[in-house]
Amino acid sequence: MNLTLAEIKSRPIVKARPVFVEDWGGDVHVKRLNTLEHARFQALVKTDPPPLVDFVLLFAANEDGTALFSEDDRAFLEDTPMEVLETIFMAGVELLSSTRKARDDAKN
Repeated sequence: MNLTLAEIKSRPIVKARPVFVEDWGGDVHVKRLNTLEHARFQALVKTDPPPLVDFVLLFAANEDGTALFSEDDRAFLEDTPMEVLETIFMAGVELLSSTRKARDDAKN
């Protein structure tokens, strides 16, 4: 079935998915990346050591997909236990991978 542009634009896009963060006692959302964010992700992946706080700034989101944290929250995130940041990072990577897998499956 071929969709029209109007049909494509009218369909809701899930922009974020919840992930439970035990230390915070609740859910934080991780968002699907747009093309600019994905380019930023690719650049960060090449950094050694990987900047975990930057990944969290990129992936952590409100339910509507807007950024949960800003650069102003960097000091807070730098003092946050690494396991908490890893939970958000891994959920973001999993979402990115599942989106990529779904796209690849649709091609086959």
